[in-house]
Amino acid sequence: MNENNPFIVGSIVTGDSFIGREEEISSLSIVFSDHTSGIHLFGVTRIGKSSLADAVIRLHKNTPNRVTVKLVMSEYPNAFSFWHGLARQLRKAIKTVGIEDEELDE
Repeated sequence: MNENNPFIVGSIVTGDSFIGREEEISSLSIVFSDHTSGIHLFGVTRIGKSSLADAVIRLHKNTPNRVTVKLVMSEYPNAFSFWHGLARQLRKAIKTVGIEDEELDE
């Protein structure tokens, strides 16, 4: 763990190394499909939150009328950079589904 940023711990586990989380993926997929405003995962370090989020995002990345943004907390050293990063990622994700900047101002 990085002493300056507590969110730097490990790497995302994918493929054959990501096992045993079918129930969690199913539960999160139901919430995701219900068009909830957001899914937030929290818990102690090294239990696979990021890997679980990555699996659900990959599973639903082409869901119609859904914008998905994944933020890696280790990239944001303070609140300002987090909110700036979130806004930037939302704008980028919204454009990928065909909504132009002018439409965002309405």
